[in-house]
Amino acid sequence: MYIVPTYRDARFETKFLEVISGATISFIGVLDAQNHEFIYINQGGAILFEYPDPETMLTTGKFHINQCRCNDEKKCLILKRIDKHKAFETESEFITGKGNSFWGKAVYTPFTHDAKSFFYVQIDKTDRAHKAEENLQEEQQRFQAFLEFASIGVITVDKFSKIVVANPFAC
Repeated sequence: MYIVPTYRDARFETKFLEVISGATISFIGVLDAQNHEFIYINQGGAILFEYPDPETMLTTGKFHINQCRCNDEKKCLILKRIDKHKAFETESEFITGKGNSFWGKAVYTPFTHDAKSFFYVQIDKTDRAHKAEENLQEEQQRFQAFLEFASIGVITVDKFSKIVVANPFAC
């Protein structure tokens, strides 16, 4: 990011960060890489995880990097991958402060400041895409069952009229 010298000061950069992170519905946070604790969370992140505000998320000690529904072994793998790679992306089922869950994609991007390591973390809700994938799988299973148990011949062709699937009665 380049900011012209006239505006390069901590107050402008802080205000810029507030505007950018406040204008999104995504979770945006800064994670201390050594302690695995968040030092910044935006308002959109508080809303996404069903907390009243970012301060509550940061001070209650209930919210942490492993706020996803996976076993300890998977959590350890996530932390190891974050430490070893430049950037890491994962999709998980996250748990909110109220115990509800949602599917989300998390991207961890490392950076350093004053010789300390941090991660910029962005989490976007992917419930719709995940639900669409589940619906497609269910539809494919219904179609497969229809083909297998139909008492008449059924043939499926592609756009070039080439037979793709045929059940036993179609032969």
